[in-house]
Amino acid sequence: MNDGYFHFIILSLILLLGIVLCAYIIQMHKFNQKLNQFTDRDTITDLWNINKFVYEVSKVLIENKHQKMNYAMVSININKFRYVIENYGYEYGNLVLKQLAVSLTKMLPSKALLSRHNGDRFVLFLPFDNEHDITDYLSKMYIKLEYCTVDDFTVRLSYSSGIYLYKLDHHEQSSTISEKDIYLSIDKADLARAQAKNTVNSYAFFNKEIQKRFMNEKMVEENMEHALSEKEFIIYYQPKYDIFQNKIVGAEALVRWNTKTNGFLVPDVFIPVFEKNDFIIELDFYVLEEVCKLIRYWIDHGISVVPVSVNQSRNHLRKNDYLKRLDSLMKKYQIPKTMIELELTESAFMDLDNTPQFMNDMSEMGFLVSMDDFGSGYSSLNMLNQIPINTLKLDKCFLNELADGRRTSIIMKKIVEMADRLNMQVICEGVENLAQVEFLKSIGCNYAQGYYYAKPMPVDEFRMRYETNLFR
Repeated sequence: MNDGYFHFIILSLILLLGIVLCAYIIQMHKFNQKLNQFTDRDTITDLWNINKFVYEVSKVLIENKHQKMNYAMVSININKFRYVIENYGYEYGNLVLKQLAVSLTKMLPSKALLSRHNGDRFVLFLPFDNEHDITDYLSKMYIKLEYCTVDDFTVRLSYSSGIYLYKLDHHEQSSTISEKDIYLSIDKADLARAQAKNTVNSYAFFNKEIQKRFMNEKMVEENMEHALSEKEFIIYYQPKYDIFQNKIVGAEALVRWNTKTNGFLVPDVFIPVFEKNDFIIELDFYVLEEVCKLIRYWIDHGISVVPVSVNQSRNHLRKNDYLKRLDSLMKKYQIPKTMIELELTESAFMDLDNTPQFMNDMSEMGFLVSMDDFGSGYSSLNMLNQIPINTLKLDKCFLNELADGRRTSIIMKKIVEMADRLNMQVICEGVENLAQVEFLKSIGCNYAQGYYYAKPMPVDEFRMRYETNLFR
């Protein structure tokens, strides 16, 4: 074999290998494209998933960063979609989401981007010239998507949306747009949507007030677990008085947060956040345990014990282990269950279908139950007939309205009479002056709580007041 022929064979083999390698690379590229397309898509709606959506939004912002164009990040939620799932099942619910995705895609303005965020939420990146463009689009969308037909069956839907205005000139000095900023803009649109969720087919814009609430929420969530482990949550006690004998007959435990950086935080600042993220469960049990320790101290030192009421979140009613945890805590400290009164707001009793059974179970276990804020807005006399309640706590709004005439006084008198016949105690909160005390006496209300008698106080001050039974 001569050298020329040998070189020809080698070159042919190299060429063939190159052809095979190129074919392999092309096939792998096609495979990766299909794989990327699959992993970039939401499995139910076939829309971009949130990660791909954020990536595409960042590309648009970078490409247009010097043009000072305006965009809106819009979070769209289907109101009460869980009822569709509960009534028709998950499979039908997924078909509804898929149909809505098709309809939303057809309605998309030019250069707008769409994704299914999660659950029943969609997120839209929308170019706009003025804010009216956004609200006009949403109003038309609400009408267009009010009825959704799947398999010849139609469901009626309503929506709520949050809008974050994303002005590109904020970033024109940057060479890159952070995907973290885009995720944050989605969070802000979600926060704005939360302001509109209680109204059908509504929307809300993210603003400074929501921003302040958002920053507070982040601060609270970032510090809550550390605060619990470091015992930054402090229990204050507000005495309850027998107004005929001027003596303390009980107390309400109220939680305060003494932060190392921001000082005292009142419950209005952190309780709503804990209600939303369910941390309220652990905080409530922390307060309960502190109260049990106090009552155990009284018993061990021969001090006459009075019941202490402890506020309980409605979130507990959704937890299967709630009563078991309560019972375990009482056994740990050997506390009579009648010394702890569990206080739930009036609206909590109205929230769940299983409330009557839940309350009956609690009563059978020996716990006392108080309905707080009775008369504040959702009172149901039928509910009083269904569930065992030991104490009705009249909302202070009644006292505030006494000056408006005799109608309020008649209503309060009849509530006290009704409660007496149902073997319920009545305590009125928010008592601030002697005239209110005299009125409560006149209608036969035996118990009161409020600044006229005492403000919430630290445990040592309450002990001293209780042990000496000081009035004011």
